[in-house]
Amino acid sequence: MSEDLSNKSPLEKARVDQYHDLEGLSINKLQFGLWLTENKLKLLKGFSVFLIMVSIITWGYTFYSFGYYFIVGADQDNALAAQIVQSGTINHSAVLSVSAQNLRQGGTLILDSQNGKYDLVASIENPNPRFWASFDYYFVVDSTTTEKLKGFILPGESKKLLMLGREFSGRPNTAQLVFSDFVWARVNKKAIPDWTKYKNSLLNIEVADKKFVSARQSGLSDKISLSQLAFTVANHSSFNYLKANFDVLLYAGPNLIGADQFSLDSLQSGETRGVTANFLGQFNRVDTIEVVPNINILDPGNFLKFNSTETLHELPKAY
Repeated sequence: MSEDLSNKSPLEKARVDQYHDLEGLSINKLQFGLWLTENKLKLLKGFSVFLIMVSIITWGYTFYSFGYYFIVGADQDNALAAQIVQSGTINHSAVLSVSAQNLRQGGTLILDSQNGKYDLVASIENPNPRFWASFDYYFVVDSTTTEKLKGFILPGESKKLLMLGREFSGRPNTAQLVFSDFVWARVNKKAIPDWTKYKNSLLNIEVADKKFVSARQSGLSDKISLSQLAFTVANHSSFNYLKANFDVLLYAGPNLIGADQFSLDSLQSGETRGVTANFLGQFNRVDTIEVVPNINILDPGNFLKFNSTETLHELPKAY
């Protein structure tokens, strides 16, 4: 039987409050134990309600997620998987290519060169402003397949793919451009937020003083038709190029009539260099001359180091 302390005198209450069990059991512990015993059922009910609420929330979210996936997500995954399978390989590049539009291809021209040889020129365009591509390419000429060459195309670029001086048994009737080992890569937007500005700063190369002399006027050779093109190349960019490649295109009116390629080794920043290039073939009329840099500015290997440890300007990680 518990003792009623309400009728006790203050002195007796103080004595009870000051009671200390030698084994360590205090009045506060006794009171807490009594409260716990009296409220045990309520505590169990409260904890059960808490667990039920947690279960309702978590299971509700689980059912919602599964329902959304079966209604919407499954169709999206199937469409993505179909596009990856169509790309031929399932790898990181294939996943990136899902977001990139296909290259646009023009026709392939077959140009007469000299001594039964022909030049093949294909037009391609990259409609993607943030993707560039590297690839191998070749041509199927009538029933003949040519060797493969390495190629690339920068974001938003239109260019020609050339294969020069190829010999066939007769003049070809048709030629079709074919790609292999095609890889898309996305330009790093944080490193290069403005692609056009970046491209113009690196490809700030001026071609001037173009002069074309036909084979009839040049007198370079009596046995073969050898025309000559002279011009200057000025590197106004802040970068040194290990090798600067150029495509040369000759037009008579709107028609492409001749093509060639040449390279300049070790083109330094601020350098101006004179170039003379010879063309095989007889060109009676040349109205327009295009000399186009064909340099992959997203490949750090195309730039010369300023010294053993630094480049003239540090290139950002482009992709």
